[in-house]
Amino acid sequence: MALYQKLCNELKLEIMQKAAMVPGMNFFVMYVDRFEDAMPGNDITTQTPRIRAEKIMNEDGVPEDNSAWRQRQNLIKVDAASEKVMMKLINRPSTKKMWPRAPFPESENVEENAYHFCDDDMLCIRFIGIVTAPWTRPVTNPEVFTGIKRVSMEFAFQFVNKKYPEYPFECECEDVEHWGFCPIVLDKFLAYFPDLEKFYFIKKLLKEELHQPEWAVKLLSSKRDRQGQIKTKGKVEVLSLPRITRKQVRKHHFKETYKKFRDIARREGLVSYEDMERHYYEVRECDSEVMLFHDEIWGHFHMLKDLWATQKNTLNLGHEVKEVELGLLVHIDPPQPEPVPARRPIKAAKSQKAKAARSSS
Repeated sequence: MALYQKLCNELKLEIMQKAAMVPGMNFFVMYVDRFEDAMPGNDITTQTPRIRAEKIMNEDGVPEDNSAWRQRQNLIKVDAASEKVMMKLINRPSTKKMWPRAPFPESENVEENAYHFCDDDMLCIRFIGIVTAPWTRPVTNPEVFTGIKRVSMEFAFQFVNKKYPEYPFECECEDVEHWGFCPIVLDKFLAYFPDLEKFYFIKKLLKEELHQPEWAVKLLSSKRDRQGQIKTKGKVEVLSLPRITRKQVRKHHFKETYKKFRDIARREGLVSYEDMERHYYEVRECDSEVMLFHDEIWGHFHMLKDLWATQKNTLNLGHEVKEVELGLLVHIDPPQPEPVPARRPIKAAKSQKAKAARSSS
């Protein structure tokens, strides 16, 4: 930051422009409360979904919100150049104010408002409540969802509370029971967003959820005799590789897989997003076969496409078919800093030298 203050205004503007225009991942909590709609004075035939920006428990039980909009709001406080860039981006027609919105009170402080860049950002919804089709119970606040083009959800973790203890995307099919996400319920959820173009599942990449590489057995095998000489079969020497553990194999395979996904996304022009800690890269179906959950995730997408095809061939459906592109985003945990090795106290080192000198004398 000390060097930044010495730059000219033109360079400052260029740096802030690039920093603010990185496609970001924004997390919001979406509530659909049927009990509140059924209270006296409210219209039970409609629904009022609410979107809030708040910290929520993650898979590890720690409240967090690493949304990109929070980092951008910090840029406003840097200097006049950053404030000028941010206010210019905020006032664009494609920028949408997500929080706070009615019925929540407005905030006079611009730094407390959550702005979503609809042309660049990804909106990750953490849904709480019961999904109700908008064509069954119309939405009373459609302006909250207009303009949003990209929506995603975390695949491995659904959010519940005491009022709604069941998973919001449980299966509603009569003949088949789908685990995780029911295509019928997911189709109802996508209908909340009239301008939606693409929907993604977000999955955290783990070492345990990758297929074991074929060369793991070769790396674990030893091809030397007791004297350390390479064994031979006839006149051909058997290839010998350094002996490593299965844990090291999985770690190496995990790093290479993530690097492959990242390089393919950059080379092929696939989408990528950032929040305050992580990078998210799009993974194609043909590249995700190395993951154990490949069939599960893309199976949900194929069932959803079959549902849309059936709806198109249905006469008098009663609502418009909401067909969007489907994709997968992967991420890993940010690398943790390596612990600093403990140093031996100086006093202890001196005492050891003194003991060695006494013993030698």
